Amino acid sequence: MPIIKPRRKSNEYRIVEIDTTLFLEVKIKENIFFLTDLKHFNLIKNHTWYCNKNKNDNTFYIKTNISPFSFHQKIYSEWKIIDYINRNGLDNHEINLRDGLKINQLNRKLHKNNTFGYNGITFLKVSDYRY
Repeated sequence: MPIIKPRRKSNEYRIVEIDTTLFLEVKIKENIFFLTDLKHFNLIKNHTWYCNKNKNDNTFYIKTNISPFSFHQKIYSEWKIIDYINRNGLDNHEINLRDGLKINQLNRKLHKNNTFGYNGITFLKVSDYRY
């Protein structure tokens, strides 16, 4: 009888405890893991997940080859923009995600030509400041 290999490689996962709370740790590559809440186990086990690194800000995002949506978009599909509070795309705890429609521009590192030292402040040509 021939050996039948599975069509897709599934991720390895385990339960970890952080600050007395249990989370699911999913292995993407040799040394890359992402964290999520235990209640998303069914979403994890039904797909093979991999990471995609954003060139602009060196942030990892978790994706599957079956869907064009990232893992965080599957958790909160009603939000158009999702912001990672700690800026770590591998930390998909629900407490770390928020609706980033307006807040996302403020939770970024400073742009290289920023002269004020703060995000969200722009200089208007009429010698006025806007925030």
